[in-house]
Amino acid sequence: MPQYAPRLAEGGRVDGATELLVRAYRLAADERQDMYAAMYGAAYLGQDQQFEQGAEQQYAQALHGILKRSGRHEQALSKLAAEAVADPTDARLAKLVLSLQIQARRWEDASASLSAWRAARPDDLPLTLQQLQVCQQLQQWDEALRLVERIKQETPRDARQWCANEAFIHLMKGDADAAVAAIQPLLDDPLSTDQTVAPSVVWTALACAKRYDLLSAYLEASRGGVGAEPVVRGKRLVGLQHA
Repeated sequence: MPQYAPRLAEGGRVDGATELLVRAYRLAADERQDMYAAMYGAAYLGQDQQFEQGAEQQYAQALHGILKRSGRHEQALSKLAAEAVADPTDARLAKLVLSLQIQARRWEDASASLSAWRAARPDDLPLTLQQLQVCQQLQQWDEALRLVERIKQETPRDARQWCANEAFIHLMKGDADAAVAAIQPLLDDPLSTDQTVAPSVVWTALACAKRYDLLSAYLEASRGGVGAEPVVRGKRLVGLQHA
């Protein structure tokens, strides 16, 4: 389908190719009737946090490409968005509209879409995760921090992952001390068996915060957990920063 539809469009049948991909996207979900599962696939079930899964992504990318090349992106997106507003229960169509907005880097539109959906479903974690991504793209750092704090409360098992994300946001705000404070739980437990955050993420945060003392100490403490070669690479980073 992702290969056939573009050829159809190249033959002058853009409308047919568009309808084909929209229909395929809306049918890409499995038979589960749960709206959250239908909208976010495996992500909602804790198996993956990607916004789109498998065929969904291929269909959406193919559709975006066809609309962009044909100059019909604005027209088609406006039509699909209107249909999604008219039927708020059509989670598949709403997801496709958001996907097209994100691919077109229309972050303001994506933010508006997500805000409307979150108003209707304020406790929907997948929506919050997607809103966080959009806020970061729009450099809305204060709102992003608020969302991270909420996510940390709702997903305590993933606390280490969100510590790193929070540190990144603080760095973008220019607050190095707050960034270090955010990753303190990672510094306190360098040999944790939880591998959701790669050691290199901690190295990068500390280097950007110019806390080479903490970086050196972390590398020494984590030697037994990450192996000799990664520690050597980290020490080279410290050396380069001091050069």
